[in-house]
Amino acid sequence: MQRALMQSFKPENYQDVRQALEQAGRLDLIGQGPDCLIPARPPKGAGGKKGHRARGGKPTNKTGTTGYRPGRRTAKRRK
Repeated sequence: MQRALMQSFKPENYQDVRQALEQAGRLDLIGQGPDCLIPARPPKGAGGKKGHRARGGKPTNKTGTTGYRPGRRTAKRRK
């Protein structure tokens, strides 16, 4: 866990860093603020099951698209 904390910038260490911060009672270092060590949501490449959300929800979009993206020639608004 100490190594993961030292390398907290690596996405593959996200789960270990979060667990270490929770055990130490330092939840103030998890979030989006300027003083936070890691984000509240895991970044891409943080591990876990492929094709599922980090918290075990529905499978992600299998086509690889991310939805409406303005600026793309084929962009269509969702209703």
